[in-house]
Amino acid sequence: MATSFSTVIERFLPTVTEYMLMDLDEQQRDEILTPFVLSAATQFNSICVRDLNDIDKELGQFNVDLSDEEMDILADLMRVEWLKHKLYNSEIMRNGMSTKDYTVFSPANLQNQIRETYVDAREDAKMRLYQYSYTHPQVEIGAITL
Repeated sequence: MATSFSTVIERFLPTVTEYMLMDLDEQQRDEILTPFVLSAATQFNSICVRDLNDIDKELGQFNVDLSDEEMDILADLMRVEWLKHKLYNSEIMRNGMSTKDYTVFSPANLQNQIRETYVDAREDAKMRLYQYSYTHPQVEIGAITL
């Protein structure tokens, strides 16, 4: 009858390498990641056949049963938001350092790697949304934007 945010978060966690999250208990982790669930739901709601606005924030759940496919799409969209957050933090760090400082702290050019990963994740999520729209003909394809 409902899908908890924790269930979606559990699908998201294996898609990112963030050891800090593994050191937290479930409640702390959910507090950090719930805004990413809500952001993903906002992006997906325009084409999802379920009403992703029907939520209970106190219970931390969608008041609808989400399919595995829908939870995976939310996890994909969460990853895009997570990487966007990392990308913006990386750019802020770079702007505060000289080129020499940034090179010392990022010999592999971390910012470009994050950007490439973000673009790839965004494209993967977009393709997943298109596939969803094809398997659910009531969805309007023009509504897909990322």
